[in-house]
Amino acid sequence: VGGLLGHNNDNATVSNSYATGMVNGFKNVGGLVGDIEESSSVQQSYATGMVNGSDAIGGLAGAILDNEGSSPTVTDSYATGDVSGSVEVGGLVGKQVRGTTIINKTYASGNVSGNSEVGGLVGKQVGNAIVVQSYATGNVSGSRLTGGLVGRQLDDDSVSDSYWEVNSTGQIDSAG
Repeated sequence: VGGLLGHNNDNATVSNSYATGMVNGFKNVGGLVGDIEESSSVQQSYATGMVNGSDAIGGLAGAILDNEGSSPTVTDSYATGDVSGSVEVGGLVGKQVRGTTIINKTYASGNVSGNSEVGGLVGKQVGNAIVVQSYATGNVSGSRLTGGLVGRQLDDDSVSDSYWEVNSTGQIDSAG
């Protein structure tokens, strides 16, 4: 479920786009796009509405999934709405998983709340997930596995040239 598009796959590009309304759903819920797969991308786009759901909830995209080794990306984009869910909850992206997925030159400024795997930018990273030149400033709250940038990092994930604002996020660590 997304404010603009539910499912972005098959080498599709969402560019110079935005969504401003509230988005509610259960899984893979994003302020702009529900999920981004395969060689698809989101570029120079943003979402400003509140996003609510249960699993894989993000201010811009619920999930970025690399199912075929094709490196889906989010670039030059941002989210400003508050985000709430249960697990895998992020200010920009709920979960970034499977193969190489790339988030580059992005930010999230909305407050983020959930139970577990809650991050100012990304809720959960698994499997060579990459974040570069990005930041988060919204308050982050959760029961476990919370971080200023990433709620939970696994495998060969990386975050570089990125930051979170310690006072506004309320998080002293980059990742939970």
